[in-house]
Amino acid sequence: MTSNRGPVGMVLIGSAELAIGGALLAAALFDLAPAARTVLFIIGIILFVTGALFLLIGLGLRGHAAAAQRLRATGVPGRAQVLAARPTGTYVNNQPQVQLELRVSTAVHGTFDVTVKVFVPLTATGRLSDGRPLAVTVDPTDRQRILVDWSGTSPPPDAALRDHLLRTGVPATARVLGASFTGQLDERGHPVYDVQLHLEVDGRAPVAGPGRFAVPPQRTATMQPGGVIPVRVDPHDSTTMAADWDRLPA
Repeated sequence: MTSNRGPVGMVLIGSAELAIGGALLAAALFDLAPAARTVLFIIGIILFVTGALFLLIGLGLRGHAAAAQRLRATGVPGRAQVLAARPTGTYVNNQPQVQLELRVSTAVHGTFDVTVKVFVPLTATGRLSDGRPLAVTVDPTDRQRILVDWSGTSPPPDAALRDHLLRTGVPATARVLGASFTGQLDERGHPVYDVQLHLEVDGRAPVAGPGRFAVPPQRTATMQPGGVIPVRVDPHDSTTMAADWDRLPA
């Protein structure tokens, strides 16, 4: 299904089509010529049904937007790695709906896998395959309710998740293959870097991939190729990690 109208437009159009369709059906009950009654009845049914569909979908989208706003205000921040992405064939406002299999990590929920259907802005479709984690917000009491941030940023773990990883994560070593400053600072004022890494975790095969770290100013020299970052990785997801800067020599 495809729609280029927003929720408000769909509600207005659906309401109008319902009203017109109902009027035509009512008119078809009067003593008109059989051909005219048939035409009015067919057009009335079509408008009534399509109007009802538009109205229901528009109201559903408005409710979803309101729920997303509440979740944005009360949810738990986290990160999600895309495991798989499959288009459903549905579009709203030219945005494709995609079924995502995600591996989500938050300080409250730990790490878990979940499948969700979301509408993805066309400008963000590349985020589904670039390997970088997505910023998400998770309902504190229902981890099936997830809001994805498509703003284009992929922040390092927030303070709560970072502390959780440093307490419970598996020690590992990340070797810098390349790094670039994102232009962002974390909540402590530390510069944030996008890093290509070679990651070694005891008992696991080495892997290469992207990471994002907030780097203390005195540690920025580590962001050169060959630099070594001691990290703690999630026991269930090696792509979720926090730099353990205290393990570096002073």
